[in-house]
Amino acid sequence: MKYLYSLFFFLRHAFLKKHYSIVFYSPHHFNRGEKGQNLFFKKLIEICDHKGISYIFFEEPYINSNFTRSNLAIPFDFIYYFVVFLRKLFPKSLSDIEKDRKIGRYIKALFLQRFSFDNFITISQSMLSVFYGINHNAKLFDLQHGTIHASKDTYLFNGLVSDNLKKNDVYLFLSGLGFKNILVNNENNKYFDKHSIVIGSLIPEANFFQNKKNKNVLVSLQFTNDHSDSENNNIAQSLLNQINQYSDFHFFLRKHPRFNNEFDLSKFTSIPNVSIIDGKLQDNLRTCSIHLTTYSTVVFEAALLGIPSSFLKIDNFKMNIFSSQYNYPYYDYNLKKIYDNYDECSFQSKQWVKSYYESFSNNNFFNALKNEK
Repeated sequence: MKYLYSLFFFLRHAFLKKHYSIVFYSPHHFNRGEKGQNLFFKKLIEICDHKGISYIFFEEPYINSNFTRSNLAIPFDFIYYFVVFLRKLFPKSLSDIEKDRKIGRYIKALFLQRFSFDNFITISQSMLSVFYGINHNAKLFDLQHGTIHASKDTYLFNGLVSDNLKKNDVYLFLSGLGFKNILVNNENNKYFDKHSIVIGSLIPEANFFQNKKNKNVLVSLQFTNDHSDSENNNIAQSLLNQINQYSDFHFFLRKHPRFNNEFDLSKFTSIPNVSIIDGKLQDNLRTCSIHLTTYSTVVFEAALLGIPSSFLKIDNFKMNIFSSQYNYPYYDYNLKKIYDNYDECSFQSKQWVKSYYESFSNNNFFNALKNEK
């Protein structure tokens, strides 16, 4: 049904003249709010509605996702599968960026000749080169959705800016100055100094405070196909050690949004002090006083509520970034030490997070847009 609607939409727009200030674009596994709402775009779209900024929201299908498709977005299914097909026809000598730019120009000629836009805002750098090919005069933005560190190769590696960002002249929307400083201080040139805009956090303001400590631990699992089997096994063993060591704590396991049965969780659920928990993250955090993870962004969201985090220690750079990159206070504290010093850990976590998740700035967002200053 979504594919047919998408096909009809783009065939019709081959003949309709339309201009938008902003094209929003996102894979649909980011629909993590109620009724399939994309919380990353929610506030930005509300600003556009309030200020009368014209926009359209395209949603990319994600085959392995169980998340609901948005009723507010235009399904990008037809064009997406057309892109996937065309990618296979180009010679391997062409880079992925060159392929996608050529594909973008084909799409423009076939379906979007009378379709124009000034700004393109995407998540996880999706379709940047394709939309550069569709309109190389537009201003392209990537909206931060997770952690950023000095060796995250989609942003920066060995001091060099990712080609996908640099060659497409992409600007970053960041949630805090702390992230911008990491990028600026670890690059060889000054790309991120001029291409990073701190707009603040898109997470809804915290509506409760965690006043009463308990021995419930929310575990943000990170078993995904992003990791090798060896990495997933190391995480699992470290978690098992924690569960067995702290038998007086109860561990509530929350699956990663892109979890697709990459790991059998039965080895955990058979243990008496372990449960699976689902639903909204803030509801999960109401249940627990402490958060446990390897390197999930839930650390930031928990800290906003004064909930301290403990960490599964894995000998891997990207899994130790809260120590090496973010200087998380009490990184080396175990669950018992956090529990025994709870008020201090709670307070310092809230202080620490302020440089990474700042208050949202309407003006910073609005002023960054092309033709909206």
